[in-house]
Amino acid sequence: MRRRHGQTGSALLVATIGSGVLMSLSGAYFMVVMSEAKTQQSTASGTSAFYVAEAGLAEAVMELRTTVDLDGNGAVGSAAGTFNGSPYNVTMTDMGDGTLQLTAVATVDGVQRAVEVRITSAPPIPAPGLGAQAALAVLGKLGKKGKLDLHMKKPGAQGADDDVVEPDEEAEWTSESTSPVAIDGNDAAGVKPALPAVGIEDATTYAKVTDKIAHDMFHGKIPEDAFLGDPVVTIHSDKHEGIDMLASIAPLQTNPTSLNYENLNDIADQIEVFVDTQLIPSANVTVSGKNVKISKDTTWGSPNAPQVVLIDGNKVEVQPNVTVTGYGTLIVQGDLSLLNKSTFNWTGDVIIMGGTNKDALFQNKMGTLTVDGSVLVLGTDSNKKRSVLSLHNDINKTNVSTTTINGAVLVWTGNNTDKAEKAEFKAKHGRFDIDGFIGVYGDKTKLDVKIDDKKNVEDGGFTVHGGVVVAVPGSDEKHKAKVHLHGDDILIQYDSIAVEAAIGKLLSFASLMEEVPVQESYQIVSWRRVMPAVGAGSH
Repeated sequence: MRRRHGQTGSALLVATIGSGVLMSLSGAYFMVVMSEAKTQQSTASGTSAFYVAEAGLAEAVMELRTTVDLDGNGAVGSAAGTFNGSPYNVTMTDMGDGTLQLTAVATVDGVQRAVEVRITSAPPIPAPGLGAQAALAVLGKLGKKGKLDLHMKKPGAQGADDDVVEPDEEAEWTSESTSPVAIDGNDAAGVKPALPAVGIEDATTYAKVTDKIAHDMFHGKIPEDAFLGDPVVTIHSDKHEGIDMLASIAPLQTNPTSLNYENLNDIADQIEVFVDTQLIPSANVTVSGKNVKISKDTTWGSPNAPQVVLIDGNKVEVQPNVTVTGYGTLIVQGDLSLLNKSTFNWTGDVIIMGGTNKDALFQNKMGTLTVDGSVLVLGTDSNKKRSVLSLHNDINKTNVSTTTINGAVLVWTGNNTDKAEKAEFKAKHGRFDIDGFIGVYGDKTKLDVKIDDKKNVEDGGFTVHGGVVVAVPGSDEKHKAKVHLHGDDILIQYDSIAVEAAIGKLLSFASLMEEVPVQESYQIVSWRRVMPAVGAGSH
């Protein structure tokens, strides 16, 4: 019996020791798991803090470039605010060697990070009061209703253009990007510092768009050089346990010199009044009718004697194989359509104002369109509040037509708050060369470009040298904005001379040009992330 009691006591001792060891191991494992979770959370918060700091830097650099104190703190070049609900603070230090250092500190969930940027000033450059903030800017409050989609064929796929482009073969392609669809913030004119390829004002839209683009880059659907410009930032996707890619897609904050909805709304309102009160009463030529068909070659005005031509008809068509040539200002109170193989050459401004209870539509239905001046499609309070510029350049199976515009292209739907106002710019197939500015402004906006190379059809392409803005009012997340670039040989590149000339034409059209101060230009020369950020903001 004593032997059996001794065995029981030994077993109890072993069990007690084993339980203690297991408890210790469980406790250690729990501590490891908790530590790893905290580390992952800290890493995610740290990455987000870098994004917030970069948003603050974008504001500070914009203050320096525009000489405007955007946050009202009394100092141009320093900034404080929030991005996605997290605070940032940017300080500026003169380094005494011709450069300035901007240090942005941001905190997300108690994790602090900083970004330091060194910039140098360039010689003053005259600039109009309004200017581009990015090669492609998406402005206004959108929430989750903003989209930027790029779809392109991979090299070697059916219909893809795999030919090596010689420098003199397609002179309009000025970017160093090798992507079939590219957005480039580097100044093609070589005059001003680079801008972001894409700038997005709404924080929720920015996060949504960059999440998708980072994911598509990771999977090779979008080339890594599709977005060129300054700054180049880290964009993040939460998919696949986290993806970080580099692209020139930056958060923007609008300012008094932005090409935002509010500024362009004021300009478009004044142009509408100017047309109604000054141009229409002084028209040299008036053509009226419910349906106006231009069925023979027609010339209005001359280089030395431009005319104001008013066509008052709900439906205006340039018939097939007909050529219209004009000098001066064309005003159409109705819809204007260029039919198959027609040719429309205009030197001056073209204004489509829509008819009563009708949308404002300007359609190129497989004709050839050339305009040296502004193209304005304006939805007024008397129509259905949809403004559309639709350019379809297919002709037949053997060739394509072209659209060439040197100036501002403005698609605007007015400011009547009673209705949802749609503004759309559509370009499909063929060759498009636009030097200047494309602006699409409304409650629901769309920029839709589709260029597909087809078998037995001449190659097409879509090139903008200047700037593109898609904007909604900055107060209601019910607004929508969609940018869809699909196909091959699509380039949007910032060009300071082209965009400023186009805006100048747009402003001077209604005698709106004002003298503006000469602004200082700044070039970013270095950019680095700092972690941890202890003491980084104490300058």
